[in-house]
Amino acid sequence: MAEIIDSHMERADAMLDDFKYRTMPRVAISVDMLDTGVDVPAIQNLVFAKPIFSKVKFWQMIGRGARRHIDKATGEIKKDFLIIDHWKNFAYFKLKPDGEVEHPSEPLPVRLFRLRLEKWQLLHTQQQDTQTAIADLLAMLDTLPRHSINVRPHWDELDTLARQWPELSESALDHLSRTIAPLMRFAPLACLEELQFRIWCEHLTVAWLKGDVNEQTKVQERIQEAMSSLADNTPQVQRVAEQRVWAQSAGFWQHLDTARLDTLQSVFSPLMRYRTATPSRTVEINLPDSITQRSWIIYGPTGEGAFAESYRRQVEALVRRLAGQLPELAKLKQGEHLDDKELDRISKTLNQTDLFVTEDTLRKAFEAPAASLADFLRHILCEDAHLPNREQRINVAFDAFIAAHGYLRANQLNFLRAVKAAVLRHGRITHATLGEPPLSRVGRVEKLFAPQDIYELINLANHLLDEAA
Repeated sequence: MAEIIDSHMERADAMLDDFKYRTMPRVAISVDMLDTGVDVPAIQNLVFAKPIFSKVKFWQMIGRGARRHIDKATGEIKKDFLIIDHWKNFAYFKLKPDGEVEHPSEPLPVRLFRLRLEKWQLLHTQQQDTQTAIADLLAMLDTLPRHSINVRPHWDELDTLARQWPELSESALDHLSRTIAPLMRFAPLACLEELQFRIWCEHLTVAWLKGDVNEQTKVQERIQEAMSSLADNTPQVQRVAEQRVWAQSAGFWQHLDTARLDTLQSVFSPLMRYRTATPSRTVEINLPDSITQRSWIIYGPTGEGAFAESYRRQVEALVRRLAGQLPELAKLKQGEHLDDKELDRISKTLNQTDLFVTEDTLRKAFEAPAASLADFLRHILCEDAHLPNREQRINVAFDAFIAAHGYLRANQLNFLRAVKAAVLRHGRITHATLGEPPLSRVGRVEKLFAPQDIYELINLANHLLDEAA
């Protein structure tokens, strides 16, 4: 019923002819023999039992089933064929239509192992910590199936490596790369997308350690594209939303280090199974949306950042903890006034690792551009002290605009209320948007206001937005 056809077999050609022209075998199993250059028009079913990275080979394999055929016995015309894809190859080429052009013949687990060997060597040469790199290599070896006939002869050596990893030398590296790395092709793969992302991360680390800026830029683009294509509505992706924004920010990439590179791989590799074919794009619309209102705060000297609400929570916890240690904060909590020296001491204490709290970052995080450091500290420590929130500031600004234009009629006031609502939803105002829905439903701005009033209104609205940015 089924036969394995291998090019090393003596009767390979005869068995292939049997498969083409006879009723038996009905199923032919082979590796790299039947996928290209073989013409069997009657083939009705194809099973892809391995990952494919070459675009050309992928379409050649599909072509095995695309041949036209008329059954001589029945006259029935072949109208379709079935492909059973065990390795998500169609999903892979949907995400990456051109396939993988580098080292197409090297299995991905083997390439990952060799990249980690190279990383181990570079870290050792630069006298950096190699424990994590060695642990990753050992973890890969631990996945090898001991029952495999190909792995079994290496049992003793694998046990020795697990007990004592060798000292770095040219001979040790060569042996691990030539003898041990090829065994990784027998390791089970949980997710092709995850494996590919890990390879990119290791490739990036190697390029970074070598100081190869051009290669870093190339791999960085792949990694950022992969992170952008994660499905935003997936709970697993939503849980790392803050880390995802941070990893896509300029500050993250301008100050790379081994810790950031390790985090990039450990956090996002398992999420690659949730990639979508089309990267999600941020669409700016004037609707009240909690996501669009989440601002990103850059606060650290090496580009560290966080969502504003997360940063606020951390700062508040820090200030409350320090209130029991700094007499100046205790004094402020009791409602007493602080002099400049006392405020300076508090400022120096706050502006340290890990949050680097400054008056400017607090103004952005709390959306209070006019508040002082003392105002923020009172707001955090004293129950009766409150910062004017963004909505209050916008209301006050529009009230002042209305007071300065005391001649406004009811329909003009209605239009201003609509503009204020748009500003509260973080919508930027231009002359064009004043004439579009929903504002145009209230009235035509040119009929309601003079050109100078329109100019002042646009400036007011966008000034309020810029303050909060």
